[in-house]
Amino acid sequence: MSPASFPTVQAMHELLTQVTADLAQRSVDAWRPAFGSSPGRQEATVIAGLTRSDGVTPWGTAPMEVVWKAGELLYIAVLEHARAVAQLLVPPFRTWAPSAEVRAAVEAAGQVAWLFDPAVPSSRIRIGRYYTLRLKMAQQLDYTYSKVQPGGPLSDYGMPPADVEAEAGLLGLTAVPNRNGAVIGYEGQKPQKIEDLVPLIVGHNGAYSLLSGSAHSEFWSLLGGYRGQQPSPLGITPQQHEAEPESFVPLVRACIQALFKPIDYACQMFDRGVLAADLNRIYKTVLAVMGP
Repeated sequence: MSPASFPTVQAMHELLTQVTADLAQRSVDAWRPAFGSSPGRQEATVIAGLTRSDGVTPWGTAPMEVVWKAGELLYIAVLEHARAVAQLLVPPFRTWAPSAEVRAAVEAAGQVAWLFDPAVPSSRIRIGRYYTLRLKMAQQLDYTYSKVQPGGPLSDYGMPPADVEAEAGLLGLTAVPNRNGAVIGYEGQKPQKIEDLVPLIVGHNGAYSLLSGSAHSEFWSLLGGYRGQQPSPLGITPQQHEAEPESFVPLVRACIQALFKPIDYACQMFDRGVLAADLNRIYKTVLAVMGP
């Protein structure tokens, strides 16, 4: 794309506003499979035929439905961060504000993509991924709780790691220990670093490094947006803002990818052909503004 063909910042703002509104409306039912032939429903059927470790109580469909709900909640987070980007993409603002929101959207989308990857070979492994994520988040909660030391027990703020392990054990999931014997995952799945998940959304082109630089207030990122000029006290002026729209194209591209990739996986998992057609139409509108 030549410099002359970059969309204006106003056009990018309008595009993100429209896309987030469209996807929020159209994705309401994306995470609720309604067809018996869908891969998601087939996985739930397989799980329903398994027994727990006690050999008595069936798993039922609940474990898979919880996975679906987790994907939906993570996608809601993607939408919320994308809405914030759209709101921030109007002057005056400091360039790193939308970058931080895009980074959060990409990270949440990476987790959804890892959880909903259609290439996951079995429902049991998918549930293993979910409990691996749950355990990691519970451990992070435990760490934060110990640092903040709020009133009340840890269980007031979320499920403690021991409870996650107990629940996974009740379902008969095979634990993955670390070298010290502590459980870190299930069904052969280990916790993924965020920097290993985000390429599922933005690829290996360094986009996440740029987002991280902005979020961490690295000088090379912050000063680069001004091209040697001093920003005004309230941020970039409207004139500077529109003079260099190419500075914001990578942000908008990453945000768009975070919005489309997870819901594309949901369409594949749940045979949402009509929604997939809608997404394709919306994506063509994106390409018309941003270019391929």
